[in-house]
Amino acid sequence: MVSKEVCYKEFIVMNNLVETTEKLKIKRIILAFIPFILIIIYLFVKENLNEIVNSLPKCFILSNFGIYCPGCGNTRCIAALINLDILSAVRYNPFMFGVIFCAVLCYIERFADVFFRKNVLLIPRKPVFWVIVTVLLVIFYVLRMFFEFLR
Repeated sequence: MVSKEVCYKEFIVMNNLVETTEKLKIKRIILAFIPFILIIIYLFVKENLNEIVNSLPKCFILSNFGIYCPGCGNTRCIAALINLDILSAVRYNPFMFGVIFCAVLCYIERFADVFFRKNVLLIPRKPVFWVIVTVLLVIFYVLRMFFEFLR
């Protein structure tokens, strides 16, 4: 004869499995639709690009101190990418490509985890990598303040 405690524990375990399965289904649906949502956003934004760019606030640091911050040029970079003008996008802010690349790698990691149950690590997790990236960003930022062609 099975005790009430054992039945209750089995019920809890089964309930957790059902919740986990439901959460996994939701994650799969969301991950599957992200590319389609991005395409729809791209099509909408492409038509109204000038209005959107002009409605964004100006850079606080550039407006008040007259120097470029590490984020200056991100809006122009994205606008150029939407118009498929890669060279202008690189000129406005080359680090934005690193951000986009990392976002794509994160998506692939999540996709592999949720759909295939594979723990794929595409982005380096070692601190040395992130220290190097930060140093490069600081060097670019400092050079950008002094050289006109980097603005």
